[in-house]
Amino acid sequence: GAVFVVDDCQRGFDDDAVSNFQCKDFAKRWPSGNMRAEYTPGQYHIRLRDTTWYSKVEPQRANREHMAGAQPIAGPYIWHVKDEEPLKTKRQVQRHWRTPYFLQKSFANRMEANESFEFWFSMAGGGTFTHADAYCESTISMQFSGTKRWRVQAF
Repeated sequence: GAVFVVDDCQRGFDDDAVSNFQCKDFAKRWPSGNMRAEYTPGQYHIRLRDTTWYSKVEPQRANREHMAGAQPIAGPYIWHVKDEEPLKTKRQVQRHWRTPYFLQKSFANRMEANESFEFWFSMAGGGTFTHADAYCESTISMQFSGTKRWRVQAF
């Protein structure tokens, strides 16, 4: 596939869209949401209601090949709504999910975007290490706030 960037991915989203939520809004709406803390010993799980995931930076480990160099980074918290949450929670989140305008014309693309989402939360100074997801499907990454640097490579 080819990588492309759409600068106005959230164009036309209403105020109730999940892209307008802050971390504390996720915690308030879905307190029992179960996230995984990447790069922590045992990749422990943490509930959305626990405020530390969005209020305290906890650098975990470093890798000399990461863009941050030898400096430890705070790994992201990953909320796998699509396949690790009860259907009731998934449906609640879907009420706030908006499919980007450029996927609207295709029923298949709309359904895929609406059924297979997950959230990656990270504080400033956080990041992920090089990895390859094993999804056999198109993937979209929408940045709701902050900035992100990518390093894209073929495997």
